[in-house]
Amino acid sequence: RRQFPAVTVNQPVPPPFYTAVAMIKDGNTIVSEARKRIFVPQVVKVEMALGTPELFSKQLVYTNSATGETEVLMHVPNAPDVITLAHTVATNIQMRLPSETNVRVVGPNQNVLGDCKTLTLTTTNNAAGASKPEFMKFMNTSVKGVAYIDIGFMHKALLASRHKAETDAVSKNFWDALPRPIALNNIVNYIVFGGTHETGHTMGLFAEELGGVGWHYIDEADKAHIMYPRFGIFKYLGLDTQPTWKTLDEEYLRFILPAAEKEKP
Repeated sequence: RRQFPAVTVNQPVPPPFYTAVAMIKDGNTIVSEARKRIFVPQVVKVEMALGTPELFSKQLVYTNSATGETEVLMHVPNAPDVITLAHTVATNIQMRLPSETNVRVVGPNQNVLGDCKTLTLTTTNNAAGASKPEFMKFMNTSVKGVAYIDIGFMHKALLASRHKAETDAVSKNFWDALPRPIALNNIVNYIVFGGTHETGHTMGLFAEELGGVGWHYIDEADKAHIMYPRFGIFKYLGLDTQPTWKTLDEEYLRFILPAAEKEKP
């Protein structure tokens, strides 16, 4: 299962394929030869840390700072078990990866031979719920690709967004249209888009279009894409325009992880 070797500065990324060669010889003479290129998928395994499922069943309560009134933002008393939830996340991340990209996202109960990249749903406060900094460097300078989605950070983001709705009309409109407690499918949507974004980091993508500039220079119209981390919680929840891949990000992933050999023009 493909695990990117460490990348040397100014050297190409090792190719994600092997060439199998079969030969028939008569003495030292090659009578017949056949070659087949075998493309190796990059496996990403979705795991869940201990204690994470309890955050779904625990009530997330918001208290209005002006009135003191409380409301339950999140409560999933019948949340699926760890394996089912992680498998659902893995399946949905797979669907959101660019087509013709040789990446396989699997759940925790699927056996993976050898190393693979991992995406862990956790309750530990990693930096902004994101990949650890050493795994966010361009381009994939670490052999191990490890990413995290912090459910505790999601709670904080929901509370902050709900507080913003007290004074911000746009946020208020979204919250007014959002049934509470927030449905499980919206919560899963949040985790899936966050997980897709973090998976992109493990493949060497920045939080901007490949070859572009820092996120704070990106034009407002360009912010609704997967690798842009600040496009709003409602997009994560699936309640606003869904983030997509930018062209260069897609082409980069297809280039480093081709699913098949491209036909020559």
